Amino acid sequence: MLAPSQPAAQFAKRLGGVLKGLRQRQRLTQATAAELLGNGVATETVSRFERGAVAPSLPWLERLAEPFGTSIDAANAAALDAPAATDPQRAELWEFLQGLRGDQAVVVLALGRAYVAATQRRDPGGTSDLPA
Repeated sequence: MLAPSQPAAQFAKRLGGVLKGLRQRQRLTQATAAELLGNGVATETVSRFERGAVAPSLPWLERLAEPFGTSIDAANAAALDAPAATDPQRAELWEFLQGLRGDQAVVVLALGRAYVAATQRRDPGGTSDLPA
């Protein structure tokens, strides 16, 4: 198994902190959360997610969302640190993005990446302010 890249490890730790906070807000212990997840999920599994030792996969995030009182989108947005809304257009865009379902987010992300790729081809200096 390959070691996770630095950004992936940092994201796993941030997501773990978000999951721990959500669980605690629901006043659940790790053991109770594991029971709610069903199918013999071990307390250690919940602990590993919360410590950021491993990032939960999409199916795991779907399972965690209900007992932790959140959605996949909200958990990921919190882990990614929503940008400061200093600009009304950026705030409006962020609000729109938060309302997307998973399949919608995939399409919007693909469109954004295509836009960035097209912009960078026309602007070799890469002055676009959108991330690649």
